[in-house]
Amino acid sequence: MNAIELEANVDENNELHLKLPEQHSGKHARVIVLLDSPKSNAPGNLDAFLAALPIAAKGRDRADITAQVRQERAGWD
Repeated sequence: MNAIELEANVDENNELHLKLPEQHSGKHARVIVLLDSPKSNAPGNLDAFLAALPIAAKGRDRADITAQVRQERAGWD
């Protein structure tokens, strides 16, 4: 299976019109449509995300997770 990435605009009828760069007539094709997401003004912040999570009685606490993340990052070098 080959993949070809094309950009297209959705028209006022919610239709896409595509033209392949090479001859593929008579072949079966699968099409996956990826729509752009609205832009978010909120930056991703792992510390804020972890702080917002509820602490489970048997779960790991923030300090334990932060220590593991630091240890893994140190191993990247």
